[in-house]
Amino acid sequence: MGLLNKLFSGGTQKDAEAQYNLSVMYNQRGEHKKAFKLLMEIAEQGYIDAQFALGVMYCAGKGVDENYYKAIEWFTKAAEQGSADAQSALGMIYYNGDGVMKDYNKAAAWFSKAAKQEEVNAQFYLGTMCLEGKGVQRDFNKASEWFTKAAEQGSADAQTNLGVMYAEGLGVQKSHIKAAEWFSKAAKQGHRTANEALIALKNMNL
Repeated sequence: MGLLNKLFSGGTQKDAEAQYNLSVMYNQRGEHKKAFKLLMEIAEQGYIDAQFALGVMYCAGKGVDENYYKAIEWFTKAAEQGSADAQSALGMIYYNGDGVMKDYNKAAAWFSKAAKQEEVNAQFYLGTMCLEGKGVQRDFNKASEWFTKAAEQGSADAQTNLGVMYAEGLGVQKSHIKAAEWFSKAAKQGHRTANEALIALKNMNL
Protein backbone atom coordinates (compact mmCIF):
# COMPACT_ATOMS: atom_id res chain seq x y z
CA MET A 1 0.00 0.00 0.00
CA GLY A 2 3.04 2.33 0.14
CA LEU A 3 2.74 3.55 -3.42
CA LEU A 4 -1.05 3.63 -3.23
CA ASN A 5 -0.89 5.78 -0.11
CA LYS A 6 1.29 8.26 -1.96
CA LEU A 7 -0.94 8.15 -5.02
CA PHE A 8 -4.16 8.90 -3.13
CA SER A 9 -2.87 11.13 -0.36
CA GLY A 10 -3.91 14.38 -2.00
CA GLY A 11 -7.03 16.34 -1.14
CA THR A 12 -8.53 17.09 -4.55
CA GLN A 13 -11.85 15.79 -5.83
CA LYS A 14 -9.98 13.64 -8.33
CA ASP A 15 -7.91 12.09 -5.53
CA ALA A 16 -11.05 11.38 -3.50
CA GLU A 17 -12.72 9.71 -6.48
CA ALA A 18 -9.65 7.55 -7.06
CA GLN A 19 -9.55 6.57 -3.39
CA TYR A 20 -13.27 5.80 -3.44
CA ASN A 21 -12.86 3.61 -6.53
CA LEU A 22 -10.05 1.76 -4.78
CA SER A 23 -12.32 1.13 -1.79
CA VAL A 24 -14.94 -0.35 -4.12
CA MET A 25 -12.30 -2.72 -5.48
CA TYR A 26 -11.31 -3.76 -1.97
CA ASN A 27 -14.94 -4.40 -1.02
CA GLN A 28 -15.43 -6.51 -4.12
CA ARG A 29 -12.41 -8.58 -3.07
CA GLY A 30 -13.81 -8.98 0.43
CA GLU A 31 -11.05 -6.84 1.93
CA HIS A 32 -13.54 -4.78 3.88
CA LYS A 33 -11.20 -3.41 6.53
CA LYS A 34 -8.95 -1.88 3.87
CA ALA A 35 -12.00 -0.42 2.14
CA PHE A 36 -13.32 0.98 5.41
CA LYS A 37 -10.04 2.74 6.17
CA LEU A 38 -9.93 4.40 2.76
CA LEU A 39 -13.56 5.44 2.95
CA MET A 40 -13.17 6.96 6.40
CA GLU A 41 -10.32 9.18 5.19
CA ILE A 42 -12.34 10.78 2.40
CA ALA A 43 -15.70 10.69 4.22
CA GLU A 44 -14.19 12.91 6.89
CA GLN A 45 -13.28 15.33 4.09
CA GLY A 46 -16.94 15.46 3.07
CA TYR A 47 -16.92 13.04 0.12
CA ILE A 48 -20.59 12.14 -0.15
CA ASP A 49 -20.31 8.68 -1.75
CA ALA A 50 -17.85 7.62 0.94
CA GLN A 51 -20.17 8.87 3.68
CA PHE A 52 -23.00 6.78 2.27
CA ALA A 53 -20.72 3.75 1.85
CA LEU A 54 -19.61 4.00 5.48
CA GLY A 55 -23.25 3.98 6.53
CA VAL A 56 -23.79 0.79 4.54
CA MET A 57 -20.71 -0.86 6.06
CA TYR A 58 -21.79 0.03 9.60
CA CYS A 59 -25.24 -1.46 8.88
CA ALA A 60 -23.77 -4.65 7.43
CA GLY A 61 -20.92 -4.98 9.92
CA LYS A 62 -18.37 -5.26 7.11
CA GLY A 63 -14.88 -4.04 7.92
CA VAL A 64 -16.20 -2.73 11.22
CA ASP A 65 -18.54 -3.85 14.00
CA GLU A 66 -22.23 -3.39 13.21
CA ASN A 67 -23.36 -0.07 14.65
CA TYR A 68 -26.62 1.52 13.53
CA TYR A 69 -25.96 4.73 15.43
CA LYS A 70 -22.74 5.21 13.46
CA ALA A 71 -24.61 4.24 10.28
CA ILE A 72 -27.20 6.93 10.99
CA GLU A 73 -24.41 9.45 11.64
CA TRP A 74 -22.80 8.84 8.25
CA PHE A 75 -26.04 8.47 6.33
CA THR A 76 -27.15 11.79 7.83
CA LYS A 77 -23.96 13.54 6.70
CA ALA A 78 -24.54 12.26 3.15
CA ALA A 79 -28.28 12.94 3.28
CA GLU A 80 -27.74 16.53 4.33
CA GLN A 81 -25.53 16.95 1.27
CA GLY A 82 -28.45 15.76 -0.86
CA SER A 83 -27.79 12.04 -1.31
CA ALA A 84 -31.13 10.44 -2.17
CA ASP A 85 -29.70 6.99 -1.41
CA ALA A 86 -28.71 8.11 2.08
CA GLN A 87 -32.06 9.79 2.65
CA SER A 88 -33.84 6.59 1.65
CA ALA A 89 -31.53 4.51 3.84
CA LEU A 90 -32.38 6.67 6.84
CA GLY A 91 -36.05 6.27 6.02
CA MET A 92 -35.65 2.47 6.04
CA ILE A 93 -33.78 2.47 9.36
CA TYR A 94 -36.49 4.48 11.09
CA TYR A 95 -39.33 2.63 9.31
CA ASN A 96 -38.06 -0.81 10.34
CA GLY A 97 -36.55 0.21 13.66
CA ASP A 98 -33.16 -1.23 12.70
CA GLY A 99 -30.97 -0.72 15.76
CA VAL A 100 -33.14 2.20 16.87
CA MET A 101 -36.73 2.77 17.96
CA LYS A 102 -39.20 2.85 15.08
CA ASP A 103 -40.04 6.43 14.19
CA TYR A 104 -42.55 6.75 11.37
CA ASN A 105 -42.40 10.55 11.44
CA LYS A 106 -38.66 10.55 10.79
CA ALA A 107 -39.04 7.77 8.24
CA ALA A 108 -41.66 9.74 6.31
CA ALA A 109 -39.57 12.90 6.41
CA TRP A 110 -36.50 11.18 4.95
CA PHE A 111 -38.50 9.15 2.42
CA SER A 112 -40.15 12.36 1.27
CA LYS A 113 -36.79 14.02 0.58
CA ALA A 114 -35.54 11.00 -1.35
CA ALA A 115 -38.82 10.44 -3.21
CA LYS A 116 -38.73 13.99 -4.54
CA GLN A 117 -35.38 13.08 -6.08
CA GLU A 118 -37.00 10.10 -7.84
CA GLU A 119 -35.51 7.45 -5.52
CA VAL A 120 -37.79 4.53 -6.28
CA ASN A 121 -37.60 2.71 -2.93
CA ALA A 122 -38.51 5.91 -1.10
CA GLN A 123 -41.42 6.53 -3.46
CA PHE A 124 -42.78 3.06 -2.75
CA TYR A 125 -42.47 3.35 1.02
CA LEU A 126 -43.88 6.86 1.08
CA GLY A 127 -46.85 5.52 -0.86
CA THR A 128 -47.18 2.73 1.69
CA MET A 129 -47.10 5.20 4.57
CA CYS A 130 -49.74 7.37 2.91
CA LEU A 131 -51.87 4.26 2.38
CA GLU A 132 -51.55 3.12 6.00
CA GLY A 133 -51.42 6.52 7.68
CA LYS A 134 -48.02 5.89 9.26
CA GLY A 135 -46.01 9.04 9.94
CA VAL A 136 -48.32 10.99 7.64
CA GLN A 137 -52.04 11.53 7.33
CA ARG A 138 -53.76 8.66 5.57
CA ASP A 139 -54.30 9.77 1.99
CA PHE A 140 -55.25 7.31 -0.76
CA ASN A 141 -54.75 9.94 -3.47
CA LYS A 142 -51.17 10.63 -2.45
CA ALA A 143 -50.55 6.91 -1.99
CA SER A 144 -51.63 6.24 -5.56
CA GLU A 145 -49.46 9.11 -6.81
CA TRP A 146 -46.32 7.78 -5.15
CA PHE A 147 -47.07 4.19 -6.15
CA THR A 148 -47.49 5.37 -9.73
CA LYS A 149 -44.12 7.13 -9.71
CA ALA A 150 -42.41 4.03 -8.31
CA ALA A 151 -44.35 1.68 -10.60
CA GLU A 152 -43.33 3.65 -13.65
CA GLN A 153 -39.71 3.18 -12.59
CA GLY A 154 -40.26 -0.57 -12.52
CA SER A 155 -40.98 -1.33 -8.86
CA ALA A 156 -42.92 -4.62 -8.87
CA ASP A 157 -44.18 -3.99 -5.32
CA ALA A 158 -45.51 -0.57 -6.34
CA GLN A 159 -47.08 -2.03 -9.49
CA THR A 160 -48.84 -4.65 -7.37
CA ASN A 161 -50.12 -2.11 -4.84
CA LEU A 162 -51.27 0.17 -7.62
CA GLY A 163 -53.14 -2.75 -9.15
CA VAL A 164 -54.93 -3.28 -5.84
CA MET A 165 -55.84 0.40 -5.67
CA TYR A 166 -57.35 0.32 -9.15
CA ALA A 167 -59.17 -2.93 -8.37
CA GLU A 168 -60.67 -1.41 -5.20
CA GLY A 169 -61.00 2.19 -6.38
CA LEU A 170 -58.74 3.58 -3.66
CA GLY A 171 -57.45 7.04 -4.55
CA VAL A 172 -58.13 6.37 -8.22
CA GLN A 173 -61.17 5.63 -10.34
CA LYS A 174 -61.96 1.93 -10.08
CA SER A 175 -60.79 0.08 -13.17
CA HIS A 176 -60.25 -3.65 -13.48
CA ILE A 177 -58.55 -3.02 -16.83
CA LYS A 178 -55.88 -0.79 -15.29
CA ALA A 179 -55.61 -3.11 -12.29
CA ALA A 180 -54.89 -6.00 -14.65
CA GLU A 181 -52.32 -3.92 -16.53
CA TRP A 182 -50.34 -3.20 -13.36
CA PHE A 183 -50.69 -6.72 -11.99
CA SER A 184 -49.43 -8.02 -15.31
CA LYS A 185 -46.35 -5.77 -15.25
CA ALA A 186 -45.46 -6.97 -11.75
CA ALA A 187 -46.22 -10.61 -12.56
CA LYS A 188 -43.79 -10.46 -15.50
CA GLN A 189 -41.11 -9.56 -12.97
CA GLY A 190 -41.93 -12.68 -10.98
CA HIS A 191 -44.07 -11.04 -8.31
CA ARG A 192 -46.14 -13.93 -6.91
CA THR A 193 -48.81 -11.80 -5.23
CA ALA A 194 -49.37 -9.86 -8.44
CA ASN A 195 -49.71 -13.09 -10.40
CA GLU A 196 -52.26 -14.45 -7.92
CA ALA A 197 -54.17 -11.16 -8.00
CA LEU A 198 -54.19 -11.19 -11.80
CA ILE A 199 -55.63 -14.72 -11.88
CA ALA A 200 -58.27 -13.79 -9.28
CA LEU A 201 -59.20 -10.68 -11.23
CA LYS A 202 -59.59 -12.63 -14.45
CA ASN A 203 -61.77 -15.24 -12.74
CA MET A 204 -63.90 -12.47 -11.26
CA ASN A 205 -64.55 -11.05 -14.72
CA LEU A 206 -65.45 -14.36 -16.37
